[in-house]
Amino acid sequence: MVDVDDVVAGHIGAMDKGRVGERYILGGENVTFEQMFRLLSELTGLVGPGMKASPGLARALGWALELGARLFGGEPPLTYKMARDYVGRYVWVSSDKAGKELGYAPRPARQTLLRSVKWYLYNGYLEEREEGRLLLDVRG
Repeated sequence: MVDVDDVVAGHIGAMDKGRVGERYILGGENVTFEQMFRLLSELTGLVGPGMKASPGLARALGWALELGARLFGGEPPLTYKMARDYVGRYVWVSSDKAGKELGYAPRPARQTLLRSVKWYLYNGYLEEREEGRLLLDVRG
């Protein structure tokens, strides 16, 4: 999980200090979805998903959502392919090379999530009933 501002800083670092032809991974803290939802719950006071979906169940849901989108229009929030390719799989990355060569130093996942929640609030992407249930330190 990485903050967009950290990626911007990494790109600037690559322009200024990067070696021609080199590639740099501009990642952040490696977290699972379970860890991300736990952090979000700690930060906001809201309860995250209560159950874990198996990859098979997620694929079936993706298939059903695609069918519903074909029948009624719109875009499914989850497709069979998305579920097949991502649910239950984790890809850990290392930004050590970018850190050593570019001075890249991404902020922790907790800080990234807090900034994201505040951005959603500021831009009006949360419903009033959800916003009122958030912890005060997130709203402030």
